[in-house]
Amino acid sequence: MGYFSQKKKHQRENNFLTVSAILAGALAFLLILPDSWTSSFSWIDNYLFQLYALAVLVFFYALWLGRWSFAAFFAFCLLIIFTSLSSYANIFFNTRVNDRHHMQLTYRPGEALEVSGRGMVLLRSGHLNLGDEIRAPFATYEKDLQVYTLIGVDFDGLSPRDMAETFERLRTFISLQDDPVIVYGNFGIPAWSPLLKKLLLATDLKVKNRLVLADAGFRFNPLAVPQFYLLAFENVGLNTLRTEAGSDGKTDGSVKAELGFY
Repeated sequence: MGYFSQKKKHQRENNFLTVSAILAGALAFLLILPDSWTSSFSWIDNYLFQLYALAVLVFFYALWLGRWSFAAFFAFCLLIIFTSLSSYANIFFNTRVNDRHHMQLTYRPGEALEVSGRGMVLLRSGHLNLGDEIRAPFATYEKDLQVYTLIGVDFDGLSPRDMAETFERLRTFISLQDDPVIVYGNFGIPAWSPLLKKLLLATDLKVKNRLVLADAGFRFNPLAVPQFYLLAFENVGLNTLRTEAGSDGKTDGSVKAELGFY
C-alpha cells in the first residue's frame, strides 16, 4: 500500500475513532447527570445495553489499531456505562443464594400465575388494580413455614402517564405487605429506567435475573429492549431461567424459572 493510501486509511480510522469517542463521551456524561435533567433523552435507556456492546467493540478496535489514548478513553466511558447498567440490573448472570428450598415459576403474558413447589400451600389469590384496566394476578403461598406473595406483571405498551401510576400503585402494595414479595414479568422498561429504579430503591427489591434480550414472543433478539425481570429480596436467588418462544412464531412464549431461598 502506497504512502498516500496508508495516510488516507489512517485518517479514516482516526475520524471513526474520534466520532465514536465523542458519542461515547456524550453518553457517559448523560448517565452521570440526574434523571430529572435527562428526561429528553429517556429513549437512550431502551438501548443502553446495545450501546454498551458497541462501545466494547470500538474499544477493542482501538486496541487492535494501537491507538492507546482512544482505548483509554473508551475504557473510562465503558466503566461509567457498565456502572449505570449493573447498579440496577444483572447483566450476564442470575443471582444465586445458598438455598435450602425451591419453587418453580412459569410466566406467560396475560395469563394466571403458574407456581409449583413441594409443600406449597396457597393462602390467598386475586388481582391487583394497578390502573384503568390494568390488572396484575397475585398469590400468597406458605412453604416450609415461610410466606411469600408473588405478583405477575405485564406493563408492555403502557403510556408514560399510565406507567407512572401503575408503578406507584405497585410500590404502595409492596410496602404494605408484611411478608416477602416476588414480582416478575414484563415491566415494559429496562431496570435502569427512572421509574423502575425508583421502585427498586423504595422497596429494597433486587433484580435477580440476567438480561433477557427477546421480543414479546420471547424469541431471541439482540436489539430488543430488556423488559423481563424477576424482583425479590436478598434471601431469594434464581437458579435457572429459560425462555421458550411461541410454537407457531405468533403466539406469546413463556419464561420458566427456578427460585431458591433460605
